Amino acid sequence: MKHAQNLVNITTHNGVFHADEAMACAIILFFYEKVKTKPCLNIIRTRDEYIIKKAQETRTTFVVDVGGKYNHNNNNFDHHQEDYSGRLSSAGMVAEKLSIDKILYDDALGNPPSELLSEEQLTLVSIIDEHDTGVKKSDNPIIKWVQLMNSNKDSDKTFTEVVLILNNFLKGNNNVDYFVSMIDKLEKINKKVAEANKEIILQALEKHEKSNVIKMNNFIPNWNEIINGETTESKWIAFPDEVQNCWTIQVIPTKAGSFEFSADRNLNLLFNESNSIFVHKNGFVAKVKEDKLKNWLEQVESL
Repeated sequence: MKHAQNLVNITTHNGVFHADEAMACAIILFFYEKVKTKPCLNIIRTRDEYIIKKAQETRTTFVVDVGGKYNHNNNNFDHHQEDYSGRLSSAGMVAEKLSIDKILYDDALGNPPSELLSEEQLTLVSIIDEHDTGVKKSDNPIIKWVQLMNSNKDSDKTFTEVVLILNNFLKGNNNVDYFVSMIDKLEKINKKVAEANKEIILQALEKHEKSNVIKMNNFIPNWNEIINGETTESKWIAFPDEVQNCWTIQVIPTKAGSFEFSADRNLNLLFNESNSIFVHKNGFVAKVKEDKLKNWLEQVESL
């Protein structure tokens, strides 16, 4: 039976997950393992505004990488909002609170450890921050492994698994070599799927040769290795998101694996709170409902 006092409550976004919120959740659990007896993760993954707002009002819940607020005293850790100009992702925000500030909302939890994360671990968090915020793309094995784990259809279950594995990494129970070996296994498993996906992508390129937007029927991992400024003049790509019942729009980068794109492709020029669910403040990704996608397609294809 799960006792309420042992629950570690976290709310984050659903759908595709990333290294920053996964590491943030792992750090939170890592902290509570030092100050609680057998803490139990309770992760809610959603973009439902009502659920997120209620979580933000509950100081015993960490709201990570969603919600549009950064307030460490209330355990709100999002970095996507316009009024945040820092360089931290949700991982860095959580690490700063629990490892540097050591501010807790409940003194009854006891004294925090003098050093929660090692210098090496804090360096990794910084690498994740830079990668997630688009400052500097990284080929770090842990980041790549998290990306590959998104291939699993049950994303909620897989996300929890990823958090627990990262938590074991923080505890020293596995090292970077573990993630390298897992990447090798995942890439071998996905090789046949990747070949099939390549054909789908090439067909999409041909079909939308003269379009500003490449509209896909399904999300294709690592699509930008084939679709980029060197292979197409299209500016954006759109995928259906069945989990969130919406569409994900991403800017097509100038070259494979890059975050770079021309200013006229910035999605902040085309979307805001009134016509989207979410727009990344750096403008490279947005989430919109079906009707808004239709209106947007009509607009950009007439450019």
